[in-house]
Amino acid sequence: MEHEEYFCELLIDKTKEISRQNKYKYIQQVSEWIARVFLSETRKEVTHDFDPPWDYSGELIDTNEPFQLKDYTSLESFTENEYNGISEASFVSGCGLLHKYYTDELDELTDEWVVDQLISAVIELRREHPDRFNDFIEGVKEEGEEIHTAKEITQLILMTDIIGDFIVFDLPTELSVEVGKMNLSYLVKRSTEIVKEKIREEELQAKKQSELKKRKTEKDKCLAEDIWKELNNRYKLRHQKVLKDKIDRTYFKSEVVPILIGMINDGRNKEDIKVLSEFYSGFLSNSVSGDIAQGRYI
Repeated sequence: MEHEEYFCELLIDKTKEISRQNKYKYIQQVSEWIARVFLSETRKEVTHDFDPPWDYSGELIDTNEPFQLKDYTSLESFTENEYNGISEASFVSGCGLLHKYYTDELDELTDEWVVDQLISAVIELRREHPDRFNDFIEGVKEEGEEIHTAKEITQLILMTDIIGDFIVFDLPTELSVEVGKMNLSYLVKRSTEIVKEKIREEELQAKKQSELKKRKTEKDKCLAEDIWKELNNRYKLRHQKVLKDKIDRTYFKSEVVPILIGMINDGRNKEDIKVLSEFYSGFLSNSVSGDIAQGRYI
């Protein structure tokens, strides 16, 4: 127990040290986040015009008005007073919804950053005190539990709550309070150009992905048409009639599957046949479409 307490103190001290060393990275991350908010989002308001008699929670509406830096001083004057557009069930009588503020996003960003610092602390302590570190982990993990990576060890530390409120409350609160007092205009302007460039890159990447997806869809459609045509021709040649307008599972297994197997034996790629489930689902029952998509017919 004494050994565990000692190691917990080492872990807390190391996390504090790393957090201090990297604090500028935290501020930069917050700066980029709030700059993106000002560049990409608009003000939300709560209206009670549509409240039923039994619920006074109100409804979030988007004003479509951009945020104005002149309306705020510190970061917290913004995060604690502006809605981020997300609502969630309150499970409280008379107030069905809770409308979240940007504080929630800042808290989430801070929590994730703190966990990253803890992971770094785990890596350093594991290197600096390998024997003590391994003894510590063996003492807190479940018997037979496999724990190897720094992320797995960090998750174990968080789940067992062996360092108390430090990670989940003390350090995140200290950081968010400190950054909350910073000048909002400074934080936004500090990263506006950086974020603009990132947004341009994201839009360009999204456009490329959309074009690639479109080309793939066109290619898959042509492939599906080719396979469907071959399937129909082979079926007509074998049975002297055309395929049914709607292929159910019994008909599929008895008359269609043998032809598909023949196509595969003659060199048709089994994976290619899966495109039929996407482009010819109107001719297939749901079960048959699923079988083709999963390749379960062979």
